[in-house]
Amino acid sequence: MAINHYLGGKGTLKVEKKVEHLTRCDSECLERTTRAKAPEKPLSDYRLDKEDVPGLDFNIADIEAKRCYNCGCDGVNPSDIAPALIALDATIVTSKRNVKADDFWVADKGLKPTLLDDDEIITEIRIPRPAANIKSSFLKFAMRKSIDFAIVNCAAAVESKDGVVKSARVCLNAVYSNPYRVMQAEEAIKGKPIDETNAEAAGDAAVTNAVALPYNRYKIQIAKTLVKRTILACDGIQNRP
Repeated sequence: MAINHYLGGKGTLKVEKKVEHLTRCDSECLERTTRAKAPEKPLSDYRLDKEDVPGLDFNIADIEAKRCYNCGCDGVNPSDIAPALIALDATIVTSKRNVKADDFWVADKGLKPTLLDDDEIITEIRIPRPAANIKSSFLKFAMRKSIDFAIVNCAAAVESKDGVVKSARVCLNAVYSNPYRVMQAEEAIKGKPIDETNAEAAGDAAVTNAVALPYNRYKIQIAKTLVKRTILACDGIQNRP
């Protein structure tokens, strides 16, 4: 809660009674240590067929690793498939149960990215056949065009009738530890026709509560624009800058 307040977050956070991130911390990191330095060879020993720097031996590497608090921190979810499965209301079938894609990713609740048990595997993914009046789209912003993690991506499935949105499912990814369904954007477009103005309003709504970290504020603008363009694409409107 203190971190959320410091970063400018609003509202009251739900705090679990047991937070595994804290109960599994390694106290060895509190011992005073200095960063390990890689050994260097004298210039006279440099050879083209040998490494310039020998590297750290196992003991030094082990000591260096223990400088980490081991709190179970998580990066953003990088998947391209995950937001698409959520937008399409997929069901993930495992060796033990059936789980809605909305509920499958749980990195924000503990140390595991998904709710899979150690002895559980995914056996099937079921995607319901969309009705004729449902259109879907996926867009990705990345540094390279192929085989690259997303800076931000977005998937949307929009149900329309007589030119008006009846319902929508919009999911961003690479912005949070889980795929992030932006219900604010869904509500902003519901009951309205898909056009530039309404899609832009949905993009604005999607990032209303976004809290940037020191070096990723640029992602807010990307996320806002991707939501707008993905919704427009669901209606066949060509994306514009």
